[in-house]
Amino acid sequence: MMKLKPAYLYQLRLVSYGPRFYARRHAIRYLEKLGYLQPTGRERAEDRTLEYAITEAGQQALAAASEQSKPE
Repeated sequence: MMKLKPAYLYQLRLVSYGPRFYARRHAIRYLEKLGYLQPTGRERAEDRTLEYAITEAGQQALAAASEQSKPE
């Protein structure tokens, strides 16, 4: 599994607590392209944001990153 930058892991951790609204920034698009996040279909028109949820692949990537960061 690919090693993710800390900024991407931070985004995954936030979404792992529950779906969140985000603007389509680079980090969100990248995680979506990897299959770690998916839009839920909900949109807030006032600030043009979409709701995203973590996928099973995203949960696995987050768990793998947590395992790698544990001291031996």
